[in-house]
Amino acid sequence: MPLLHVQLVALIDQGCASACDATAMDIRDLHLGRLIGERTAGAVSGPSSPFFLDDGSAVIVPVTFMQGPAGEIVDGIGVPPDDEVHSTQADLAAGRDAVLEKALEAFSRTA
Repeated sequence: MPLLHVQLVALIDQGCASACDATAMDIRDLHLGRLIGERTAGAVSGPSSPFFLDDGSAVIVPVTFMQGPAGEIVDGIGVPPDDEVHSTQADLAAGRDAVLEKALEAFSRTA
């Protein structure tokens, strides 16, 4: 079943790395939904290849940069949110999650 016209709000922060970076990049560039929170980690590289050494071991390194739909490189930079929101320790201790609240607000606006 195709998921066309489904509302999407994704929460991101510095813990969002690798495949999460790539997913956030695609959501942003392809206008699939809104990103709420903080910039992602920027820890995503392109495909890797093994290079075999004389002693039988191998070194696996990225051989290209992964680029987003708009041609940007995310590795080392991260993906910025559409709505930047930071939760403080005091908020969380009081049972308040500002990022989740903003995401629910954004979701209700698109409904």
